[in-house]
Amino acid sequence: MARKRNRRRHNKVHKRLEKNVTLNENLKAQLKEARADRDEYVQKEQSIKTSSAAKRAKERNSGNPAELTLCVGNLPYSTTALQLVIFLWGRLVGSKVANCLSDDTKEYDEKISPITLCKIPHPPEPKRRRPYFAFVTVSDVKYKDALLELNNIARLEGRPLRIGLSRRKHEMRTGHDATALRCQVSKICLGYPEYSHLSAHKHESYERLYGNGSNNGPWRVHWESEPGSTVAMEVNGLEHIISFEYRKRSHLLGSNDEIFRVECLMKFTQGQIRVELANSKQWVLSILLRTPPKVYRQTTQSDSSDTQGRSIMQYPVLYEGIRNDYLWQLGGTSGQFNKEWMRTVDFSGGAFGRCMLYRVFVDRSNAAAAATTTTRLFKYLKSCGLIRNSVPESAMERLSTMKSLLSLGLVEPGWSGTVDTDKLFQSLHPDVKYLIQCLTSQNRLDFVSDEMRAIEFVTYAEKRVELVLYALEEMEKDWSVPFYFNPAKVLAKHLSRLTLNEDVAEDDAESHLVSGVYVRRVSITPLRVVCHAPELSPSNRVLRHFPSLRHRFIRVTFTDESLVSFIHAMSTDTLHRRMAVVLREGVFVAGRRYVFLAYSNSQLREQSCWMYDEDPDFSDDLPPSADTLRQQLGNFDHLTSSPSRHGSRLGQCFSDTVDALMLDDSQWQLIEDIEKNGYCFSDGVGRISKSMSKEIATKLGINDIPSAYQIRFAGFKGVLTTTEMPVDSGSGKLHVQFRPSMQKFDSPHRVLEVVTPATYIPTYLNRQLIMLLSGLGIMDGVFLRLQENMFDSLETLVSDYGTATKFLSLLDSTRGTSVIEIVCDLLGAGFNAFADPYLLGLLRALREQLLHDVINRARILVKNGVTLIGVMDETGELEEGTVFVQYQSKGMNRPIILNCDTVLVGRNPSLHPGDLRLLRAVDVPHLHHLVNVVVFPCNGHRPSPTEMSGGDLDGDIYFVIWDKSLLPSRTPTPMSPSDLLAPADTENVGAINICDWFVKYVENDRLGIIAVSHLVQADVQPDGIFSEPCLELARLHSVAVDFAKTGVPAHLSNEVRAPRIYPDFMQNQSRPSYESQGPLGKLFRAAKGRAFAAEKTAFYIDKDLIIPGHEEFLAEAIELRDEYNDSLWQLMCHFGIQDEEEICSGYVREFKRRDGQKPKKPEEVIHRMQMAYKKLKSDFRNEFRNGLSDYFVDSDGENDKKWWALLKASAW
Repeated sequence: MARKRNRRRHNKVHKRLEKNVTLNENLKAQLKEARADRDEYVQKEQSIKTSSAAKRAKERNSGNPAELTLCVGNLPYSTTALQLVIFLWGRLVGSKVANCLSDDTKEYDEKISPITLCKIPHPPEPKRRRPYFAFVTVSDVKYKDALLELNNIARLEGRPLRIGLSRRKHEMRTGHDATALRCQVSKICLGYPEYSHLSAHKHESYERLYGNGSNNGPWRVHWESEPGSTVAMEVNGLEHIISFEYRKRSHLLGSNDEIFRVECLMKFTQGQIRVELANSKQWVLSILLRTPPKVYRQTTQSDSSDTQGRSIMQYPVLYEGIRNDYLWQLGGTSGQFNKEWMRTVDFSGGAFGRCMLYRVFVDRSNAAAAATTTTRLFKYLKSCGLIRNSVPESAMERLSTMKSLLSLGLVEPGWSGTVDTDKLFQSLHPDVKYLIQCLTSQNRLDFVSDEMRAIEFVTYAEKRVELVLYALEEMEKDWSVPFYFNPAKVLAKHLSRLTLNEDVAEDDAESHLVSGVYVRRVSITPLRVVCHAPELSPSNRVLRHFPSLRHRFIRVTFTDESLVSFIHAMSTDTLHRRMAVVLREGVFVAGRRYVFLAYSNSQLREQSCWMYDEDPDFSDDLPPSADTLRQQLGNFDHLTSSPSRHGSRLGQCFSDTVDALMLDDSQWQLIEDIEKNGYCFSDGVGRISKSMSKEIATKLGINDIPSAYQIRFAGFKGVLTTTEMPVDSGSGKLHVQFRPSMQKFDSPHRVLEVVTPATYIPTYLNRQLIMLLSGLGIMDGVFLRLQENMFDSLETLVSDYGTATKFLSLLDSTRGTSVIEIVCDLLGAGFNAFADPYLLGLLRALREQLLHDVINRARILVKNGVTLIGVMDETGELEEGTVFVQYQSKGMNRPIILNCDTVLVGRNPSLHPGDLRLLRAVDVPHLHHLVNVVVFPCNGHRPSPTEMSGGDLDGDIYFVIWDKSLLPSRTPTPMSPSDLLAPADTENVGAINICDWFVKYVENDRLGIIAVSHLVQADVQPDGIFSEPCLELARLHSVAVDFAKTGVPAHLSNEVRAPRIYPDFMQNQSRPSYESQGPLGKLFRAAKGRAFAAEKTAFYIDKDLIIPGHEEFLAEAIELRDEYNDSLWQLMCHFGIQDEEEICSGYVREFKRRDGQKPKKPEEVIHRMQMAYKKLKSDFRNEFRNGLSDYFVDSDGENDKKWWALLKASAW
């Protein structure tokens, strides 16, 4: 506070001095007073700087290796780490600190070297002729200051070295271990946490709510290091990582010991480390984690090299030096001391994945060396801010600490993680057991500490299943309660609340079959199995066809420990000792064994699949096995030699669809494909009558009849185009015509399912498209102008309602909540955004999301463009090189037919220059009934869709751009279809073969790496998209896209991989970057830092909405509003949403869950979130309608009913 007051006075004095006034006697006195104030301020500043606290902070930081690390840039390409060390040594000898090095020597002497570490993080790339840099760590601050004085003065091979403070300490990842402190540990124990890690404030508040949590009793040990094993602890202040190196003794004769490394990232902890006295001979460090650690295994010669080296992480030996061309450490020799580590599975029987409290025992030895190490350890932890409390010294504290460390002995894990209580839970309802598994797997429930209460809970749960289910669901949603806090009493609190009002409303499971079903989701990591409460998700054929077995299905996703992509944890061990084992042998969830069933194509790319419980249950008859279930879906005998195609076709039944209509055999038929020149022009497209299309639109709640539907039917998949039918087939009316190219297998299923109807979608530029257009001659200024026009529209989004409505009508309104339609309706009704916080919040969320997409994805709106689903011209009137396009957005009164000499047509993603085609948009009167589709001709040498990234007509969407500034003068020849070599056939493909193929796909999937490499290579290569690496990457991308069906992987060579240095627009913090001079770099820098001015608001209640007489419904409205807010808050906490407008609009800035977990696929999470929010709105709208039924009884006519509805709406 004193410093703030002094600073304010200092600013005031300066303002007084800056005034240019005449110096009369009065002003001279004031100036003298001001100077005195200034001198007083300077003296106080000096006193603050020289205070004891500042001295201690400076001393603490001066010895921190992170503060003694410098960045040395502009190095010659041939420089090695040792050469740089010797060069800097020579310059230091001649500097003012030479007397600190040696007396009269000019030669390099390692024994007195001030440099302790030199690391060149990225090898040089001479072809690119870009300088590279190194990190240098010195032993004292005086050497650091001396090196800083050599900035731009010291020259190495003619290059002036740029020496400055290191701002990229995270890039010391391989060589940073020299800054870590290492010590031996006598024992390490893992168990469940206690109440003691809460702060005093939370301790008091939660004790008041849920009772005394300190009476839970001693903690239980779930795993402890074996006697005689070696455990070393390492603390890294740079990365805030605490790791343990554990040598597991082998009991087999002739076998070597296994060495494991357990890494705990301190940012994922619930609090800081506690240091306590276990006894007179040992200290104990208590570390409480939020998510499990990462476990590595030291590789041996028998380990095969992992694919592309992705699973191996380099960790140098920490107590010995390292030497190679790019890494030098004081006291080291050659690189033979390097250790290689790969991610592995839990070697402790599940304890590392289940237990979050680590207690590390360190001996208080009298030996001088050990005592010094322990002292340094505590000082280092304290300096890094990792120790929470001071070391207890009093006898009372020591007694209390020893009591809390008592153990009830080692316990074996059970199916739920609640160990001994599993036997009690076996008799409970399966849904109750599953919710218990959800809470225990997330470390939010533990009955072990209070076994008596567990018995009471089981007794109560056997009698009141519905009540307990509701209480467990409420507890799963309740993120206000911290982890590990006396969870049994928290659950009892929920039960006691419900007991007062035992009328629990049951959810109608059949009421949401059209929009979705509740699905159980399970995340499988290398160390644990995490269950999630059932969520409303899109439905599929299997879930609808077997409603009585719905509780037996779970959707499994393989992830890292923080529940992000499994790619971050991929290694030989995690693939074959975790993923393959789970797929082959199944996984136990809540005491039930689930086996592999199938996957959809999108799930395969997300490392996800469906699993099924085929064991009998006391509540139903003998269920069908997984093999029987697959056989009932269709006949796949013709695919028994290809696991990839078999799995892909089987997954067709698991696509997210909506049931439309049941088709009789007389209502559909098979017609011939249109084939010419060895090509199929009708690949994936059929026909549907206008009357049936209208019937489907009514079922889906669509006002206008769509011109096409992407569908699934029996073994067919593709698109049905609305045409003038029916045709008499002899026995009835014919409404649907399929083609052989649409049929993938035979199936008895006869329900027509809709994936999506044809709709208007706006066109956006993206990174790949911008790079292609730039390479084809479009100037950079064109993209900058489009981006600036979009920013101008976003600026007026809140202030100018007319412009806002026109701009919003161009945007994508396909989100589940149709937020853009809601905003347009509110603005059109005359609502003032500055007076309505809800409307203003929606507009701001939309604007921030669009700005975020521009900065991070170069997603720029093209007003003269449209993106539509592709169909074929059934009339045959379109000529080669032409298309028919008629579009209508929801803000347009009538459709518009494109009639342009040149339009740009393509599909995303496009990597090859020939993927973009210049065609002619023509008007064909016989096609006027087709709206919001791109109609391609059935004439010509080759189908136009195949020329665009190998597209077809089974559901692919194509963009059409007629903006003249974006039309290149020409486009190259499209890429020829590649004749892929089929993999070796497998006889009699079964579930095991499909499981093995699943693992093979995850191991060899290179689609993302290829796309990123192409983007970087196109920016750095002189020839851009026409360079050899880019053309090869475009070919590999086509192979990788079809990998899921063909089984042929794309082999990515090092020659075409992305360079180690990325352009700045990639925003990759783990790699050095350069300022890109291409269009994406210019767009990025023009958009980065762009912000919108905060609008002045004056929220008030619109008097036009207040109708006299609304008081009749006011009390009920207040009660339902509170209930709505509680439900909305629970949804926000569950998905990690910060603001109400984010969950209402679907435009989420950032997911911030309490457990620190980030969603693996944000788009999928947003879709589920919007389904849940849509259901919430639907429930409360039903409450609104149902509450009016009593008033409608005595109402005379529709006008009275409308009046009562208006009164209630006014109260709401």
